Amino acid sequence: MLTDAGQLRFANKVLIPDAPWRKPYIDPNRILHPQVSLNLAKSAGSLSLLRDVIERPTEDNTASNPNVNESCQQWQNTLNSEEFIFGLKRLIFHEHDFELVEDIKWLTQANVSPASQIKVDLFLDDNTQIASAVPGDYYFDKKEKIFYVNCSSSRYTMVGYLAESLNNQLGEYALKNLLPLTRIIDEDPRNIRSLLNELRIRSLTVGENEPIEIVGTPPSEETTPDIPFVNITDVGKSENPYPWGQFKACAKVHLE
Repeated sequence: MLTDAGQLRFANKVLIPDAPWRKPYIDPNRILHPQVSLNLAKSAGSLSLLRDVIERPTEDNTASNPNVNESCQQWQNTLNSEEFIFGLKRLIFHEHDFELVEDIKWLTQANVSPASQIKVDLFLDDNTQIASAVPGDYYFDKKEKIFYVNCSSSRYTMVGYLAESLNNQLGEYALKNLLPLTRIIDEDPRNIRSLLNELRIRSLTVGENEPIEIVGTPPSEETTPDIPFVNITDVGKSENPYPWGQFKACAKVHLE
C-alpha cells in the first residue's frame, strides 16, 4: 500500500487518516497516500487512525473551576440515569435500525472529570507506539470508567467533547449524527424522552421498557360508552422526511 511518504508498505502497517487531528503527529510512512482509494485500503486490511489506535494518557491535569465542575457533575448524573441509557438505545435504534444488544449498564457508574490539559501516547493493538504526547480534547479511562474532558470557555464545546468520547465507546453502534446525543447529555434526565420526541427520534419496539404514552383525557363513559379514546404516540417509525429533526434541533441550540 502506498504511504503518504511515497513508499510501499504492507496494508496492515498503513493507517487510514480518518482522525485528521492526529495525523501531524504520525510518521508519514504510516499514513495512507491521499490518492489511494479508501475502500481499497479497507479491503486490503489497512487500519483506522480513529478506531484502531489506543490512547494512553501521559498527562491529564484535573481542573478546579467551580462552574466547570458543576457542569461535569450534571453530565455525570445524566449519564448515570436509566432515562439516558434508554435514550441512547433509542438513538442507536433510530440510526442503525436494530436494537443495541450489548450491555451499557456500566454508564451508571461512569464519572465525568474536567481536565486542564490532556496528552496521550498512541499505540496499535500489538503495543507498537506510533506517537507520543499528542494533545487531546478528551480521554476515556476504560478501567476506571472516567470521561476526562478538556476545559473550554464554551460549555457547549465541552459537552460536545463528552459526546464524541462516549460515541467512540459504542464501536459498531457509533452514531454519525452527534447532535441528538449531545442534546440529551446536556438535558435533565426527566426531559430526555420528550426531547427525543421533539427531535423526531423514533421509539424502540413498544414493550415493558417503554410504555405506550396516552395523550389527552379520555371522554367520560356516559357520553361515549362504546368508543374507547386512546391516542397512542411515539410508536413505530417516524415518517418525518428530515431524520433527527436537525433543523429544529439546530435552531433550538442557537436560540439557547
